[in-house]
Amino acid sequence: MLTLLNPTGNITFPNAQNLPADITVNNPTADTFTLNTAGRYLITYVVYPTLTLLTNFQLFRNGVAVPGTLVAAALGIGLVHNQVVVTVNAGDTFRVTVTTALAATVTLSGSSTSATISFVRVG
Repeated sequence: MLTLLNPTGNITFPNAQNLPADITVNNPTADTFTLNTAGRYLITYVVYPTLTLLTNFQLFRNGVAVPGTLVAAALGIGLVHNQVVVTVNAGDTFRVTVTTALAATVTLSGSSTSATISFVRVG
């Protein structure tokens, strides 16, 4: 469960990390990834909320929203998915942020996987 009081928060990816040496994550919160090799990457994120209400999910690069990655979730959506190809500079950071129109609780799936993210270098 992710409680949003401000109403913004980062999605965490704490389990089963299989990262190459040139991608690091800010453990223990596991919500921000640093890509240390420049290139073009296919970035895919999936979030499995079990409860949403006027909620937005979006990928951020170095604190700035990546165009084309905003997913607006209405009441009760159970799967949020997005992918984008981005030209990355060495040292760029990425995170997925959730925002709500009101202070609210966004409940993520109670299963072993509540969110996934992948970085695939394509060029």
